[in-house]
Amino acid sequence: MSEVYDAVLFDMDGTLLDTELMSLVTWNDVESVLGVRVSEELARSFIGLGRSSILELLRLGLAGSIDGPGQPRAEDVFDAHARCWRAMRERAPIPLKGDDLPALLGDLVHRGVRLAVASSSERSAVEANLRRAGILGFFEALVCGGEVGCGKPSPDIYLMAAHQVGTAPARCLVVEDSPLGVRAGVAAGMDTVFVPDLIAADDQTRAACIAVCEKIDDIGALFARCG
Repeated sequence: MSEVYDAVLFDMDGTLLDTELMSLVTWNDVESVLGVRVSEELARSFIGLGRSSILELLRLGLAGSIDGPGQPRAEDVFDAHARCWRAMRERAPIPLKGDDLPALLGDLVHRGVRLAVASSSERSAVEANLRRAGILGFFEALVCGGEVGCGKPSPDIYLMAAHQVGTAPARCLVVEDSPLGVRAGVAAGMDTVFVPDLIAADDQTRAACIAVCEKIDDIGALFARCG
């Protein structure tokens, strides 16, 4: 068993898998489907959020273009993106965020560290993406969007993941790529590492984390002193 942490809880998109940019790009496809343009700025604000929070931002950001007579609903926009994103996933490889990620996960399992994924994405997408990337089997538990009362930055999803792997929050390490996810991990009472993807670490995020790593492979150094 590790002398540092008994469990590591990972975000998925942008943390384990290099899918955040892929998802961002597919918001452009919504315009050809529904005639509604989702700007890159608006799409970037969705990073780390689940369905209900994204719907709220869509209603604010696209006010006047959706939810009116003869207009698509926010749910239609969200679902159109989900279909476009699913189509891209089915025809494109799912890249890992680190070349040595499988070796890292295998080493953690060998040390007796329990692994889980806590993702704002829907379970069907989480399972499909992890399976296609070849790393699903490393994780004892998946907690996904819509399966907890409140999404990130609420701590619910990480507390549920800790419960599912039978580990106290203080013995869990969270690995995240979004400031919202960092807030969720910290609120859950867990040490949190930030691995930037599309969003750089600001001062508040750096202060909240125990470390900011350039790449996910670097978190192995936190366990290096453990035999």
